[in-house]
Amino acid sequence: MRIHKNTAKALLVTIGRDTSHDRLKVEQTGEAISTNGHVLLKAPPAPPDSDAKDQQPVEAIIPGPVIETAIKAIKGRQDLRGWCDHVAIEPSGDGVSVTSTDSNGTVCRATVETNGDVYPDWKNVLDQQPATLRVTIAADVLTQLVKAAKAVKHTTPSVTLTFHQDDLDGSEAYSQVIGVEIPSDHTDPILGAAMPMRA
Repeated sequence: MRIHKNTAKALLVTIGRDTSHDRLKVEQTGEAISTNGHVLLKAPPAPPDSDAKDQQPVEAIIPGPVIETAIKAIKGRQDLRGWCDHVAIEPSGDGVSVTSTDSNGTVCRATVETNGDVYPDWKNVLDQQPATLRVTIAADVLTQLVKAAKAVKHTTPSVTLTFHQDDLDGSEAYSQVIGVEIPSDHTDPILGAAMPMRA
């Protein structure tokens, strides 16, 4: 299986630094999962590589630093076939090999043994229930809210979002202003608003 370097970078954002969450899980379906105990991400399988031969399903738990090293080795101009944009994970002995290649043909490879580690039950977390509310917020808007919350220097920085009930009829995407509240140790909470992305 393969993971695009940008997908892998996104997954690495949500791995923890403690030993129970500093790993990624790859499934035989080609999906890749990361979690730090607060946020969980599941990446879909990469498109099949038409040039690869005898690709085998892989299921493994891989330390985050191994994936990070493989990403850093990907440098230079993109290969016409896209090989240089991906980290390859393949069966190898009693584990898996994690491989990446730069545009000059330099190979970075690590072998990770399968030792019976257990990964958090991510399927239970992502159990598909009927959606009651779907709101899309631009990444730069979320980034601004996070920066503002951190700038306040509250004991536990956070952002509370409030959605107005009269727009929750399920017939169309949420379109009203989203209420914002950022707690502060020095004053009453900072109040504001954010706009969802419009189709």
